[in-house]
Amino acid sequence: SIAVIVVACAVANGFRDEILEKARGYSADITLAALGEEITGTSKPVNYPLSYLEELENLPFVGSINGVTYSQGILKGENEISGLILKGVDSTYNLNFYERHLIAGEVPSFKGKRASNGIMVSKSLAQALQYKVGDKATAYFAGEQARVRRFEITGIFDAQLQEIDKYLAIADIRQTTRLNGWNGTVGGYEIMLRKGAEWSNETADALEETIYMN
Repeated sequence: SIAVIVVACAVANGFRDEILEKARGYSADITLAALGEEITGTSKPVNYPLSYLEELENLPFVGSINGVTYSQGILKGENEISGLILKGVDSTYNLNFYERHLIAGEVPSFKGKRASNGIMVSKSLAQALQYKVGDKATAYFAGEQARVRRFEITGIFDAQLQEIDKYLAIADIRQTTRLNGWNGTVGGYEIMLRKGAEWSNETADALEETIYMN
């Protein structure tokens, strides 16, 4: 019976670690947003870049910091529609997580001088709307004025976390900030911990002190 318990615990721990790793891939270790606002929200953006970004980057446990912006809308397929959460990232954002879970096409490039029209969608979204790589996708975004955007599907990923990725697409941050009507702001920041660093009370205190002192 002891052996069975040990195996069961090992399986449970392995499953937990896999889920945590995937969650980190979607939204990093730490997210910073405006007070009282989810990072996926669009009502309270934050400055880009932060005035104290260098101080945050110099914290010993910080590996990387990236601004991200989300836009929420509706994506139209041939015969169906679906909710859409468009996550905007820039050319410095590490997309290795999505590359590891890519099942078709390629990760879009956001290095051009103009905002890219390429997006990468989840398998769930692609199946729901019968998309394949190379298809054009029409998206609608509400606001003071309704906005329509035409994207191209460059890649499809499957991280097997349906509740997170079933509406998710990755886009150029210049597209999402423009859709939100912002200039010089982003929805928030994702912070990845340095390899080997762990979240702790000391880490939290150092992060909070840096933020509140600035």
